[in-house]
Amino acid sequence: MRAKIAMAASVCTLAVAALGVALATPASADDSIPEDAKAALSRLQETGSLSGADRATLLRYPEIAAHVVDPESGSLAPDDTVRLLAASGCHKADRYIAYKTLLGFKAFDWHSVVNYCWSSGKVSLKERYYYMANNDGTNYDMGLILNSQTGNGTATYYSRMQGKVENKFGDVAWTVKYPRIDYKVYGATGSYEITQTP
Repeated sequence: MRAKIAMAASVCTLAVAALGVALATPASADDSIPEDAKAALSRLQETGSLSGADRATLLRYPEIAAHVVDPESGSLAPDDTVRLLAASGCHKADRYIAYKTLLGFKAFDWHSVVNYCWSSGKVSLKERYYYMANNDGTNYDMGLILNSQTGNGTATYYSRMQGKVENKFGDVAWTVKYPRIDYKVYGATGSYEITQTP
């Protein structure tokens, strides 16, 4: 009886040890990526762009292309707000850059928001922030790398916010985007201009 208990204990010990090794050394999630696709992704990672041949390679694997942010995407969404031309008022400007995957699906939208008022020819900031929306689940907000503003309480207010977003699936961030939206707000009319870097 003691021999059977000792043997059972030994088997359990070996099983637990084997499980511990399996948990400590998980298979890399990018091991399932075919070598030609992995090479194309590596070049994308290094250069930030895709050659025609690399694009064609990745498109042969829709399950991969559906998650890779297209380096040529990153367009500023059309402004559907009315430009404010009044002596005083308040406005919340929420503009965003839209990113798509290689298959043309929505990858994510990166928003920049400036909430301000104006009167007597001066701009006063209420709040400013950024956020991501419509994320397909493979994009990770790494915070702001640039965050500056000047001119609060003056005739012209400037805001710059630039983020960092990693497009990550498997164990690797294959692409990194640096969306940036700059605002220039005028205290005389409440109107604003924007520039963007996808």
